[in-house]
Amino acid sequence: MGGAPAHPIGPGAAACFEEHRIIMAKVKIRNIFANFPAAAKKEAFSVLAKGRNFKIERIVSCGQATPKNKWLCQKQAEWAIVLKGRARLLFKHDKRKISLKAGDYLFIPANTPHRIDWTSRKQKTIWLAIHLAGL
Repeated sequence: MGGAPAHPIGPGAAACFEEHRIIMAKVKIRNIFANFPAAAKKEAFSVLAKGRNFKIERIVSCGQATPKNKWLCQKQAEWAIVLKGRARLLFKHDKRKISLKAGDYLFIPANTPHRIDWTSRKQKTIWLAIHLAGL
């Protein structure tokens, strides 16, 4: 019984650990509630991550609304959650106003005309939006 004992995890463990170390060195931890832009006149959009078929963004609103004569109609589906604050949405083909508070989320199918009817002026409204292509 000569030589070094076998590694308990397996012969490729060292290479696997090295690959993991390199990947983890690229991981950056950020806080969604930090470094807010001053959302005064316009909403502030920050892309947090994106790929071929998705985009994740933080939106900061403070009293903004979509102009009365304008409808947002995106090619991608959108899932959005209000993390902080309050907002109200309106959909073109469904005249009811949908009020959202912190923790409320919704799914907006692609090509669905909608608008932001109101966001709170008392505090910033922080949204997390995930845009998904191909749904």
